[in-house]
Amino acid sequence: MSTPPRPRLPRISRLALVLSALLALAALAAGCKGEEPAKGGGAKPVTVGVALALARDTPVELRAVGTVQPLASVAVIPRAGGMIVEQHVGDGQRVAEGQPLFRIDPRPARADLREARARLDRDLAALDQARRDMLRQQDLVTQAAVSQEQFERARTEVASLAATVEMDRAAVERIELELEYTDVRAPIAGQAGKVLVQRGTVVEADKGTLLVVNQLSPIAVDFAVPEQHLPVVRQRLLQGGAEVLALPTGDTGAPEAGTLVAMDNTVDKATGTIGLRAVFDNPSGRLWPGQFARTTLVLGVLPRAVVVPSAAVNVGIDGPYCYVVQDGRVVLRAVDLGPVLDGETVLASGVAPGETVVTRGQIRLKPGSAVRVAPGAPGETAAPADPQAPAAAPAS
Repeated sequence: MSTPPRPRLPRISRLALVLSALLALAALAAGCKGEEPAKGGGAKPVTVGVALALARDTPVELRAVGTVQPLASVAVIPRAGGMIVEQHVGDGQRVAEGQPLFRIDPRPARADLREARARLDRDLAALDQARRDMLRQQDLVTQAAVSQEQFERARTEVASLAATVEMDRAAVERIELELEYTDVRAPIAGQAGKVLVQRGTVVEADKGTLLVVNQLSPIAVDFAVPEQHLPVVRQRLLQGGAEVLALPTGDTGAPEAGTLVAMDNTVDKATGTIGLRAVFDNPSGRLWPGQFARTTLVLGVLPRAVVVPSAAVNVGIDGPYCYVVQDGRVVLRAVDLGPVLDGETVLASGVAPGETVVTRGQIRLKPGSAVRVAPGAPGETAAPADPQAPAAAPAS
């Protein structure tokens, strides 16, 4: 007797059985590898980093990158023409105001000066003679010995010669000035740049630059801050300025202290910032024209402000908030933010001094989540926020 044929399942039913088996295996694997429930049947606590909210006097500071600028930068241009016969300055040399830099050959100017003085002496003699002649004719007019017309001509001659003498005196003064200009002196105290001419070069008056001198002390730093700070910055300027600290790029020492002295008269529409200028004494020349400097504008001090690490502040749909640890669980607190300084944020409200805030692991939290504290990183609190919470499992 033959065995009856085994009934065959429809193809769709076989596929459903295979999928069901795979899902069962995945659930079994997840159950084997999943987290064990915490004591009492609740979810396992989330491992987080925490820190204490501190109350301390906190400076209100605005930080920016500025550019060092000389308060004065003068291009030295020859005022007299001729050959440079002496050079008293080298590349990059410090110079004092009035210090000799170059000497232009003075002999042509001296010759011109002697000629101009000779013309002046000649015309002075002619003027003296003309005045004596006019006085004689004036006496003869009264005696009717000469006509009034002759007397008027004599008086006109005196006036003409007097004008010529004044022109001669002006020419002498101009040439004396040119002779003085043959000694080229530093217009300001500062740092000389590269010398662009050498001894033997023939220069023209009022043409070409011999070198550039930049003033180093005092010196300025120009920087910009966001326009929302304009009211408080303007108020500080009206009160006499504010302290500004500047640290040149690559310098690890203490910053230089200066004073805020000026503000641009318009906001930069492209960047939304307002330009500021601070002045520094810079006696050692530490701030150098053209270099970048990290600037800090000190606007005041917030007394006993609540400060937390900036990592503790999160931003949600309803605004900024922090997670505060209470009895081993977290509470969401909306906060009002103050200044951000060196990785720390001032909280105007929402968190009290001494409360514990979460600084790491917030992405896995929701209000009411149980937490345990991970080993502390710099700035974090290492001890568990709740003594009853289980300790963090050692890293494998």
